[in-house]
Amino acid sequence: MVTPQLREALTKQGYKILGSHSGVKLCRWTKAMLRGRGGCYKHTFYGIESHRCMEATPSLACANKCVFCWRHHTNPVGREWRWQMDDPLELVASAIFEHRGMIKQMKGVPGVMPARFQEGMDPRHCALSLVGEPIMYPEIGKFVNALHERRISTFLVTNAQFPDAITALPGITQLYVSVDAATPETLKAIDRPLFGDFWDRFMTSLTALRDKHQRTVYRLTLVAGWNAEDAGEYAKLIDLGQPDFIEIKGMTYCGSTGASSLTMKNVPYHDDVKKFGESLCAARIALQAGGREDSGARAPAGGDGDDDGSDGGGGGGGAASVADGAAAGSGEVKDEAEVEVEFTGGTPAGADYGLACEHQHSCCILLARKDPYLVDGEWHTWINYEKFQDLTAAGKPFKASEYMMPTPKWATWGAE
Repeated sequence: MVTPQLREALTKQGYKILGSHSGVKLCRWTKAMLRGRGGCYKHTFYGIESHRCMEATPSLACANKCVFCWRHHTNPVGREWRWQMDDPLELVASAIFEHRGMIKQMKGVPGVMPARFQEGMDPRHCALSLVGEPIMYPEIGKFVNALHERRISTFLVTNAQFPDAITALPGITQLYVSVDAATPETLKAIDRPLFGDFWDRFMTSLTALRDKHQRTVYRLTLVAGWNAEDAGEYAKLIDLGQPDFIEIKGMTYCGSTGASSLTMKNVPYHDDVKKFGESLCAARIALQAGGREDSGARAPAGGDGDDDGSDGGGGGGGAASVADGAAAGSGEVKDEAEVEVEFTGGTPAGADYGLACEHQHSCCILLARKDPYLVDGEWHTWINYEKFQDLTAAGKPFKASEYMMPTPKWATWGAE
């Protein structure tokens, strides 16, 4: 899989190539937290220690050529595994070895904290979202289990084109499915999938999440002018997978390439991402209420979602706009004095999802399912990683609610 040209291109981008088809790279947030600076959005949303996170992939190949891919399409593409296959245990050992080597290079860098440097040499998390499609690797199950045996948590992102592989996965600390579009036409334009039956594969992949007992996430990447106006259509997809969380993130612009026509104009602002999240919640409320077919309720003018609006429900910024949007989506028009809505988690009490967290630097927000993650008005989106590893090692079935932890106030929606 890794040709000399590919090896050269990826090495220039900072990758360490593992074997014949895998890679590892040091994330900039790992470097930042080593130096005592802020952590990534996963630190804010889920409590990972960014300086102890290893970013890796067992498959550099992918079945999509997404327009917003921030790896500049230097990786190979394919619809099936047709390459030499390396041993999963050896790949995990090599990934940790190379990761530690990159951490060592940070020694002596101004600002690096000695205690965090030592912790960084012992990774506790693995983000399987570096590049490519990790579940294309036929031994992905053994790869994940090898990480868990070392008590390294797993955050695995898949592009929703291999539903059978999703079904066959062992328990993942947190399993993501990229939901880059809400209609077949938009998905074809944005993800540029290789499969002719891409939409059936996409829908089946979403549905496969329903049977997963560990934490699941829909991950939406917003591209202004492409998919940032489809909140109502996205809302209809939620019932398929019933994810625990919905991450909504603005695309990252990494310069112009011949593989994409995107520019900085396609990068949404953080406020735009927040408004989309509010609109998605509003559209869900409208669907629950049996609203009209085109229930894509938008946050109204004036509902900019910037108010702190703490309501005791884990962050309530934008609550009014969610309520107004829900009324608009259901076709109801009420006098302001008649509307008395109880809010929990930033949305009306009856809503299934709430506005949980935000990370402005990453232009990213988190919607969370209230059952079970909103407990007595407090969000529990953080992960008890040691509990997850203990449950996994016990070898018995367990649920996501068994390893959740309270989210600190500073990480919740609208916190300053």
